[in-house]
Amino acid sequence: MLHRMSHRVWRGVWVAVVMTAAAGWAQAQSGSSAPPAPKPAAPAKTPEDVMMGLDRILDQIAKNLTLRYNLNERQADFTRDMLHTRVKKFLEDHHKEAWPALRELMHYQMNAETPPADAAKRLAEAAIPLYDEAKKAIREGNEAWRQQLSDEQRKMHDFDLKEMEKQFTEVEGNLNHWKEGQPGSGSLFPAPPKGKDPNQPGTPPKPPVDKVGPAVEGMPKDAFTAYVDEFIKTCQLDAGQTTTAKDILRETLVKVENYNQQHKAEFAKLAEDLRKAMIEGDTKKQETLDKAQKTLDEPIQGFFDELVARLVGTLRAEQKEIFNRTMASHKPVAPAKKSEQTQPQKPDAAPAQPASKADPANPDAPKPAPPAAEPEKTDTPPPVSESNAKTGEEKKGDGKSGKKKKDK
Repeated sequence: MLHRMSHRVWRGVWVAVVMTAAAGWAQAQSGSSAPPAPKPAAPAKTPEDVMMGLDRILDQIAKNLTLRYNLNERQADFTRDMLHTRVKKFLEDHHKEAWPALRELMHYQMNAETPPADAAKRLAEAAIPLYDEAKKAIREGNEAWRQQLSDEQRKMHDFDLKEMEKQFTEVEGNLNHWKEGQPGSGSLFPAPPKGKDPNQPGTPPKPPVDKVGPAVEGMPKDAFTAYVDEFIKTCQLDAGQTTTAKDILRETLVKVENYNQQHKAEFAKLAEDLRKAMIEGDTKKQETLDKAQKTLDEPIQGFFDELVARLVGTLRAEQKEIFNRTMASHKPVAPAKKSEQTQPQKPDAAPAQPASKADPANPDAPKPAPPAAEPEKTDTPPPVSESNAKTGEEKKGDGKSGKKKKDK
């Protein structure tokens, strides 16, 4: 039972919840008689009764998703809050114009009855516009929810999205048959699966709380550590260079930690505001908050640029050639944030693969327009040579340049 419910949660449950709740809500507000709800549930008498029933349904869906995707506590809270907020908003926006037809439609569906041809035509004409709106809401909800998932959880989501689109197509076909007065067996929704699909990914591991969702600080420190580890290995640093590289990393992490602590309240406020905007589907507010986040992250990006420049300054000529071939175009390995994270794949696309650790972070961050030949601020320094290799410690006119060249 859990598998059947969980397996279809993003494919059909939203639509069923919207239609069922809208019918119940409408009945409660109209005060008119209506076909009885399936036993043992009693017909709703007040809007409060309807909302209590809807709350229970949404809570159960959130629990099923938590189990299916192995959500951590933060993800589970976001899932529950988003379901309650978005489904109720959908009902508030659409129940007035839709409830008469929906109430009758759900009577046939919940009692497994086939409507007469004329009733099928009338119901389909009323239901199709609402179904189109529901599909839009479902897809937008999935885009927001996906941003809370880890790479492994997104594999499961890719699978569920493909199945969801298949069901959309089946329901649309059934509604079109109804519109032509051909209700067939009377069922709009496909039957639930009898067993587990062999192509379904396994249960993903539960991600650490601080690895998913809106960031509560700037670029994570392990992004710097991962880059230095890769730098040491790729550029084949010797023991002395390795010690120097780790010293540079340690000094950089102190700067990052100090900055994060100084702006801890700002990061936390941005994360909370972004969470709320994503739950509510407020895309304009999300864009504003993303820009604010990028501005707050700029000094940390500067720390990274300085780190790279200092590391490159320790390399010998042959090592610089290796760096230019392999790592010169690399950027921080920080995970993608907010609306920049991986979007759902199209139904005919292959399942999503975990993002490479070398994926760019914030490649489109707005910066002052530089000369055409210069890289943006967020880029790692350009390929180096003996004439242009500098360290982050050099300063013009301070007499240190000669010292650095001697060290090399």
